[in-house]
Amino acid sequence: MDILDKFLRKVSYKFPKGYPDINDEQDMLMLEGMLRKMGIELNEVAKKPFDNLSPEAQELAKIISKELNIPLDNFFSVTKDRMLILAPENTTRKEVASKLEKLDINFTRKKIPGSGFQGFQSDIKGSKANVEIILKDATTQRRGDAGLVNEKLFMDTINNYIEQAGGVVDILIKGNNGVTSIIKNAKQAEAKGLDTANNKKSDVDIITTDGKQGISLKKDGSFRWASAQTFDPQLYDRFLSNAMVGNIPNFNLKSDPEDEYTLQMLDDDGRVYGRAFITGHPSLEEDFKVIAFGSDEVIVIQRDFTESDFTLKGNQLTINATNVYEKVEDIPNDEKPVIEFERNSSKATKTQGYKGRGIIMRISPIKVLLRGTSRGNKFVIPYEEIPPNVVKV
Repeated sequence: MDILDKFLRKVSYKFPKGYPDINDEQDMLMLEGMLRKMGIELNEVAKKPFDNLSPEAQELAKIISKELNIPLDNFFSVTKDRMLILAPENTTRKEVASKLEKLDINFTRKKIPGSGFQGFQSDIKGSKANVEIILKDATTQRRGDAGLVNEKLFMDTINNYIEQAGGVVDILIKGNNGVTSIIKNAKQAEAKGLDTANNKKSDVDIITTDGKQGISLKKDGSFRWASAQTFDPQLYDRFLSNAMVGNIPNFNLKSDPEDEYTLQMLDDDGRVYGRAFITGHPSLEEDFKVIAFGSDEVIVIQRDFTESDFTLKGNQLTINATNVYEKVEDIPNDEKPVIEFERNSSKATKTQGYKGRGIIMRISPIKVLLRGTSRGNKFVIPYEEIPPNVVKV
């Protein structure tokens, strides 16, 4: 049983059907939150070894590999009849797609779950199932593993120094923001990525002689506080259902002309919004302590860790961090929460309505709103200006 199977079996009881339904918006948003706690973005395809592909799919992969000069190391299995091809170095998936279309193979371009970029379906004679192809840029896939790599380095380095010190250390985590967190008598660092019940936030637990202290790790740069779907599930429906029928001034939802599955957020002049923000949510500020620190009252630490950030002297382990947050007062105003709607075409699985159309709702630091965005103009609306009722679309 692989790690994905173990994960799904552990969390399946939390879903109404006993499993996450990929066509159910709330199921997928819940699953996304669980996986993000592990440092995994749901839009990153779960890669399995090449040998997991069906014989027909493997044969097709070998043909593509030879014709397009792409190493077989870039071919992976998603399912038996769905392959993932990573674009070679210095090549994009768009370029690979263009070359695939020119091959003498009966391909059909289509939307495939797990990718925001249209993939291919091949009708292989004699095969029980059509073989599907997802294309990804290699750099995009590497980013999805970054959180797990950071978490593993943090945990393994602490455990190595605990062993060197004879089994117990005092940990001082020093943030460049002037906050220092002290954890006395630490015996072990333990991964907690799967334990998200009751809004727990810990990525790593530091086990001490007196109990444990949870740590929430965030990499340097942009981050998100949480999925907003579990915080206020009705707001998603209220905002987007009213937008679909023109009840939100200067904010419109229309199918992307290049991808019927994905909705675009547009102003009245047809310009695309990169993001939309809802300000002044009545309970966001008062609930921010739990949103940031969880029910398990973690310490939030931000850093792209390297081994040079850890120093052991005697039984004292000092860890340098970019920011350390122990309480709400430690968090600067530009990192306080705001509701954000963002386009993510990899979540698009339907062609009608607004659910499953590639628009997701998150709780983000307000600096994302204050600094604007390079992805296009932004839409901002106060909470009280959103129509109070959900509209049937």
